[in-house]
Amino acid sequence: MVTEDILESIFRDATFFSAREEELMENPTTIDEALNGEEEEQWKKTIDEEMATLKKMGTWELADLPEGRKPIGCKWVFVKKRDEKGKLIKYKAWLIAQGFSQKPSVDFSNDGIFAPVMRFETLRTFLAFVASMKWDIKQFDVKGAYLHGLLQELRFMDQPHGFDDRSGCVCKLIQTLYRLCQAGNVWNREFNAAMKEIRFIQLKANPCCYLWCQGKEFDMLLVWVDDIISIASNMTQNNIVEQDLGGKFEIKAKICNQRRVCIDPCLSFFHL
Repeated sequence: MVTEDILESIFRDATFFSAREEELMENPTTIDEALNGEEEEQWKKTIDEEMATLKKMGTWELADLPEGRKPIGCKWVFVKKRDEKGKLIKYKAWLIAQGFSQKPSVDFSNDGIFAPVMRFETLRTFLAFVASMKWDIKQFDVKGAYLHGLLQELRFMDQPHGFDDRSGCVCKLIQTLYRLCQAGNVWNREFNAAMKEIRFIQLKANPCCYLWCQGKEFDMLLVWVDDIISIASNMTQNNIVEQDLGGKFEIKAKICNQRRVCIDPCLSFFHL
């Protein structure tokens, strides 16, 4: 059985998908509410950071809306991130597309929305090996994962509230955006391509598990959306993988203390 600490670490950057009801109540629901409250400065900073990331990724370009086309909407989502003790550690804002208004076969292909996720049986198995074989383990977070990958469909979106230049133009989406129906599929396709370039093999039994092996050296990547756990034969190999991933995406590395990864033979669970 995997402890809640491990699962929380994996899901930490997906807070706005799984936040508890009491946590959601303290978060602003609109950009106007965020920028007109006591925490205006903190929310403005994270909003500006999100817009800077979208601009850097080339997520859209302004264009006239073609006749007969209707843009999808977008909205801001705000979350206060807290640690395991409930201490506020970060303010986070996401711009998400209102993908519920997309039409199949028009805005995305019917087979273009599936995106696999890691099997937890695989995670439990390899954590056991880490504990028993003294392997090296690291965790990586990919910043703006869903902003990677080119859209194959022509898709238009309203300008974000608070950043509308009143020109009458709309956003012609070039890259994927959170909550687009095809966003997960496109990100998975982009990640698979990157793995091939750095010579990782995708396992057929678990498509979110990637393996590199040469002699006695190896590295196993376990992926859940934008969270990556790297289990390697030694620290040097993990550092090489970090460098390779950093050349493809903007990542943040978190070193997991291998000495704290152990199996309790009586209680049959992991500590991380």
